[in-house]
Amino acid sequence: GADANPYLALASFFAGIHHGLVKQLDPGPAWHGNAGETRDPGLPFRPLRALDRMAGATGLASYFGRAYVSAYVGCKMAELDKFESKISATEYAWYMTTD
Repeated sequence: GADANPYLALASFFAGIHHGLVKQLDPGPAWHGNAGETRDPGLPFRPLRALDRMAGATGLASYFGRAYVSAYVGCKMAELDKFESKISATEYAWYMTTD
């Protein structure tokens, strides 16, 4: 997202490249056209699912350390809990009206 720490985003990007090169992973066939046109079913779409996957992942932990990944996930889970504890105007409109 736009609020991402640029240093952390870049470090993660380079860790992913390094991991792929060292493990000699096949990136798959080249993509032609708009790669964002369809949703990739292999990627988590919701923040909670993404954090759950990150908590169990080993690749990033080998670069940043398990303690860092655990602390990051814990911090983001607390932020998500705080965000979800607020009732939005849309929720009021959906659940409190008698249309």
